Amino acid sequence: MEKALDARARLRQKKTMTAAEMDSFCTMYDDIIKAFELQRKEKYEAEDSLLSLAMVMEKTRQKYVDLSSEVQDLRHNNTVLENELKTISTKYRLARDSLYEETKAKELLQKEIKDMEGTVALVKDIIFENNKNIKLDESQRSRL
Repeated sequence: MEKALDARARLRQKKTMTAAEMDSFCTMYDDIIKAFELQRKEKYEAEDSLLSLAMVMEKTRQKYVDLSSEVQDLRHNNTVLENELKTISTKYRLARDSLYEETKAKELLQKEIKDMEGTVALVKDIIFENNKNIKLDESQRSRL
């Protein structure tokens, strides 16, 4: 730093520089330019890295938006399917209960039919045992 001040003071006092002073200034200038170029290169690399990072972030954001939209659609579909499941479950339960009731009614009717068949058989036996006392025409007899 002191050399730089000395060089400035000499420049003010003299208008001409020696070759050594000129080489020293050229070397300093070259060093400054190299440092500047290195800083500019590092700055451009940092900008490139930030640009790449920004592009990745934008792609990530877009993917997030797409997935968020897809999640909303899937949630809506899930709600619709849950409602359909409830409806179908209710219909199944009602059909099952109806089938159970119909089966019970059928069993009761079959039991009544067997009872009536037994009664008819009993009446038939009574009629044929007492056929002398009961007068039936031929069509009535064949029906029995």
